[in-house]
Amino acid sequence: RQPYFARSITDFWRRWHISLSTWLKDYLYIPLGGNRKGAMRQKLNLLITFLLSGLWHGAAWHFVAWGALHGVFQIIERSAVGQRIGLAEKSRVLKAVQVCVTFVLVCFAWIFFRANSIGDAFVIIAKLAALPAELAGYARGLSQIGIVGTVREAFQLGKDVAHPIEGFGLIAFGLSGILIGILILSDIWTRETPGVIRIMQKPLVLRWAGYYALSLVIWLSWTNNAVQFIYFTF
Repeated sequence: RQPYFARSITDFWRRWHISLSTWLKDYLYIPLGGNRKGAMRQKLNLLITFLLSGLWHGAAWHFVAWGALHGVFQIIERSAVGQRIGLAEKSRVLKAVQVCVTFVLVCFAWIFFRANSIGDAFVIIAKLAALPAELAGYARGLSQIGIVGTVREAFQLGKDVAHPIEGFGLIAFGLSGILIGILILSDIWTRETPGVIRIMQKPLVLRWAGYYALSLVIWLSWTNNAVQFIYFTF
């Protein structure tokens, strides 16, 4: 349900992996006492639930850290500070800010989920923390080698760094950026009205052209290589 448009971590979990979040609520959070035994017990129940959701994905500390982050994020949301921020306000500007902040927090937690270990996660975070200094270095280089020279240097660095990562070169990176943009636009397009209804409102010729185009994409993307279902790895 378009989780990356969520305005809070709580809202994110109402939209993301709904079957798992429902199971966690019904079989962990509520039996632990839910929100029926006071504010402190509610926060403890939240933390326990999300710690266990991390362990559900694998018996490794980086999964535990991912679950702990989501638990802590929700505890902060329910605190006096979180409520004072104005989560219930209807301002469009505030909504946009909340969506952006939630997106950043979720992506930060994904670092721990995707990393092979806690150590790898901190290495990635350290690299991200060094990024502003690197960009500042490029900015200083503008006065010395000009725009063209700076762009060429950045392009070469990107080529050297990105290419060895499982063949993920600059072309694949650019194509991924385009496809992600299309995905975001389609989510915005279907946010208020489901995509099926919008498609059925289009002229017959446009609909069938889309069907044939989609069929062609599926056919061109077909592969006989077996791919393991992602949840078999957990």
